[in-house]
Amino acid sequence: MALIGSLLLALLAVPGADAVTSSEMQLSPQDYIDIEQLTTRYTFAIDHCTNSGYDYADLYTQDGEFGVASDWDAAPARTSKGRDALAQAAGGGPGGCRDPKTLRGYGVTHVSLALVVTPTATGASGTSMLLALGVGGSPTKIERQGGYKDEYVRTAAGWRIKRRWHVFPNMATSVQFGSQNREQTPYRASVRATAGLPTAGMALVGAAAGQSPPHLTAQDYIDIRMLSARYAQLIEHCTNKGYDYAGLYTPDGEFGGTDQWDVPPKKPAKGPDALATAANGGPDGCKDAQKWMGNGLTHIIVNTVITPTATGAAGKSFLVMLGVQHDPTRIIRLGGYQDTYVKTAEGWRFKTRWLVWAPGRSSADILGPAKP
Repeated sequence: MALIGSLLLALLAVPGADAVTSSEMQLSPQDYIDIEQLTTRYTFAIDHCTNSGYDYADLYTQDGEFGVASDWDAAPARTSKGRDALAQAAGGGPGGCRDPKTLRGYGVTHVSLALVVTPTATGASGTSMLLALGVGGSPTKIERQGGYKDEYVRTAAGWRIKRRWHVFPNMATSVQFGSQNREQTPYRASVRATAGLPTAGMALVGAAAGQSPPHLTAQDYIDIRMLSARYAQLIEHCTNKGYDYAGLYTPDGEFGGTDQWDVPPKKPAKGPDALATAANGGPDGCKDAQKWMGNGLTHIIVNTVITPTATGAAGKSFLVMLGVQHDPTRIIRLGGYQDTYVKTAEGWRFKTRWLVWAPGRSSADILGPAKP
């Protein structure tokens, strides 16, 4: 919840204590939302080589560039500029996706947070923190890998990255990229980090060809984010016999687990009673929490991308679990959520929420004894 709260506060706060000068662009709440969604899409695109890396490249302007700097006030020694170079930096390019195991970012999940957006004369600038989970080949090891320093411009296709520097002051001592690993594959400007998830199905939902994209207001984005934040709280506490959790769904809403994106679960929980039971409650009340698989876990939902659809909205996010294997300090990327949302008379609700397990992950990662 702390991660989600920090993202929302950074998104909605008007940057700086000083008044915006006349030379700076006026940013609307929708602009802040769109820029935040742009940077969130970045985490999906860099972690999964979709469309041969060109989904990543298309987050930039045509002349956009990416590079790695050693200090916040320094420029990179070299950059990747232009669509093909950016796709290659994301592990793809004209020749398709390279074997992710040959890239030194293999297995890393990017968690971007604390985004601060500031209006400028040409658009906006941004700074954010970067956490990397799964470093050094260990799915439970996490490190701070500096952050991002960005310039954004508004184009006919929406907000895009004009320039992104990955500011990485601790690169020399990094578990993943440090000098102790110099004999491995050289660090590329940006790498595909699969985090154990398949590339198939990871492309984000968009409008069908020839159709104008549906529209969500800034309030819609906020409401959907609040819905997901409430989920993280209610799934961990059997309030109102689990029916508070069930109330986050439509009356015919469904929840289930699957091991592939875009593939529905075989046996989803559907309807209020079944959903309340999935939250350790149900018609007979809350069950013994000590026997529930979710006991002791903290759900951390990050990198949420929300896309308007013809019937409402779709969403994808990463799920990080803290407290797995009965160790309150143990953290792991369990997979992610794939959602459909609809707006009802009571507000936005889940129509479906699938927990997409990362390949190789199972209930043993939650319940079993801690592994070295």
